[in-house]
Amino acid sequence: ERSRGLGDVYKRQLLIIGEVGPYCKSQGSLSNLNDVSQEFGIRFNADCVNDPSDNMPVRGCSRSKYPVITNIKDHPVTEGVYEFFLGWGCSLNCEYPSFVLARGDYDTFADENDNDYYDTGESKGESIIVLAGCEYGRGRVIAIGDTSLWSGKYEERLDEELISYLNNKR
Repeated sequence: ERSRGLGDVYKRQLLIIGEVGPYCKSQGSLSNLNDVSQEFGIRFNADCVNDPSDNMPVRGCSRSKYPVITNIKDHPVTEGVYEFFLGWGCSLNCEYPSFVLARGDYDTFADENDNDYYDTGESKGESIIVLAGCEYGRGRVIAIGDTSLWSGKYEERLDEELISYLNNKR
């Protein structure tokens, strides 16, 4: 009920940022996040995106939990962006009116039980959505399941493009 009327409130821009799903679920914030994002056809999942072959080494952590995403749709949000990484990020589900902006590749998987391995029944491959958008009335919405984008170390180009798009500069 709380999310009713968001379309009226957010006529300009909205950036929805999630984090690794099991953590958000245990803190009770995944439900609150989805209350807002579902209004735009986007749902954050209680999982952790992994990729055993395309990842960024991070000292002391499972490499696969830092996937490098290269399957990026050509769109003003992703202009000039050829790759970006997630650091313990969750996947998204998209339904109309949202659209996919970036997804995993053939061996990316959504680890639902946090064991760092693909288990039968877990989502895998290009079905793993990591960045989505929605044009909603006069507004624009972007959703990503990870906060690492703004850590200040890695993703300068993508974060600039996201903000430009949300500010209607693209």
